[in-house]
Amino acid sequence: MRVSLPRRLLIIPALAVPLAFAAGCRSQAVRPLHPTALLLQRTILLPHVRGRIDHLAIGPRARRLYVAEFDNNAVDIVSLRTGRVVHRIAGLPHPQNTLVAGHKLLVSTEGDGAVRFYSLRHFRLLHTLRLGSDADNMRYQKSTGLALVAHGDSAGAIAAVNPRTFHTVWNIPVNVHPEAYSLGARGKHIFVNAQEASEVEKLSIRRRKAVAKWTLPDGIGGNFALAYDPATQRLFIGCRSPDRMVVLNAKTGHAIKILPLAGVVDDMVFDKQSGCVIAACGHGAVEIFRENKNDGATPVARVPTAPGARTCLFRPRKGLLYLAEPKRGQRAARIVAYKVQIPNAWRRNNTTK
Repeated sequence: MRVSLPRRLLIIPALAVPLAFAAGCRSQAVRPLHPTALLLQRTILLPHVRGRIDHLAIGPRARRLYVAEFDNNAVDIVSLRTGRVVHRIAGLPHPQNTLVAGHKLLVSTEGDGAVRFYSLRHFRLLHTLRLGSDADNMRYQKSTGLALVAHGDSAGAIAAVNPRTFHTVWNIPVNVHPEAYSLGARGKHIFVNAQEASEVEKLSIRRRKAVAKWTLPDGIGGNFALAYDPATQRLFIGCRSPDRMVVLNAKTGHAIKILPLAGVVDDMVFDKQSGCVIAACGHGAVEIFRENKNDGATPVARVPTAPGARTCLFRPRKGLLYLAEPKRGQRAARIVAYKVQIPNAWRRNNTTK
């Protein structure tokens, strides 16, 4: 559905100043640590967006950004060249994630537990696949061309969907609703947060079942975010109860280290080039951790952001982090792009081998 949109949105161009000057005043509760680790590049305002902004996706050749607007019941398509919203797909029952796969745009929705397939050229609806309930996080498995979709409530699953035929290829059950997950190093396993059970499950794609279930230590729960380092076989689990990051051995499930987080983490990414973990926390901070060989990880940066900004997308080749900031008071919703500046002293070659 095409709707009327503002012809021009305000774009703040690249600034050659540290983010501390731009964001430090907005989130005084967060104590900065090396705030110059993020350098503000541009801001794209979304003045029509209200409420929660969920996950982001990027299109072919990084030309467009796809924004799932949960409370707006819409997905905005933003041109990264012009900074304008070029299209909006409205009337969606609480979209949670978007994914580009097989020359199509996929949108998962909580309200009807469905995945909708759109053409990338005109955003025409091609098919609606109903998975049951609460369709959520999606990942693309490049080796098979399949889209993986987390879905389900009390009894959840990870489904593999063929974007070309719109058919479900397989389902692997999860004990509860699956939150964030990651494919293993060789694409044989999936590591998934079973948040309601305070567990991390290791799923075998070949056997179509869970082959390990690891309970988080010290009564920690609310494990919504997850990042994975295939080189060291480590999992980084972002939790909200309490606000902690747990570093796990992905082979044994053994907890290597527990670290504090700024709070309300939703997205975490692992940068393979630097060996750093980046966490977007809704209490108003982006935190960066350096992976260490012996004790798991060390916090190296904490940059104040806007309250509620907890979903992000990372472009490793460009070192760009896109952060979704919801509307707060008189401040409009926006997508903010930062250049992640990782000093050589933090990088993998100086920490893990």
